Amino acid sequence: LAPAPAAAGHNIAALVLGIVLILLIVGGNGLVCLSVCTERALKTTTNY
Repeated sequence: LAPAPAAAGHNIAALVLGIVLILLIVGGNGLVCLSVCTERALKTTTNY
């Protein structure tokens, strides 16, 4: 028995949501790295 095909619209919505979520996570991590590199107060030994 073959599984029933899922609705195409649902798959596209899930794909778009996943891509947006990944981009937000990567962008947020990039901002954290940028702030640690540029802000002198964040360059402490406890942050490494």
